[in-house]
Amino acid sequence: MLSELKEVSREENKSIADICQSAEVVFVNSLADRELMLEHFDTVGLKRCIEWLGIFDDANIGFVDASIVAMAERLKINKILTTDRRYFSIMKPKHCKEFTLLP
Repeated sequence: MLSELKEVSREENKSIADICQSAEVVFVNSLADRELMLEHFDTVGLKRCIEWLGIFDDANIGFVDASIVAMAERLKINKILTTDRRYFSIMKPKHCKEFTLLP
């Protein structure tokens, strides 16, 4: 998401691109320092994504949102940090009644 915002903002506003670049460096450093966990998909996770995409075909959810939900189910996570509440508010995971959406 940061890299997408950075590309859009390059033409519009250099300061936003600079902020995104700084945030991207902080994020990658956090991964390298193991402050954040990097999760990988396996076949089961990908199949669950396909299920979510099928269930919400009419809502037109994307792979990223479906993969976040599939991963949250696997890891038993019930809180999701998002600026886009549209899909996460209607998706009902297997491991909890509903997601708590932050902020």
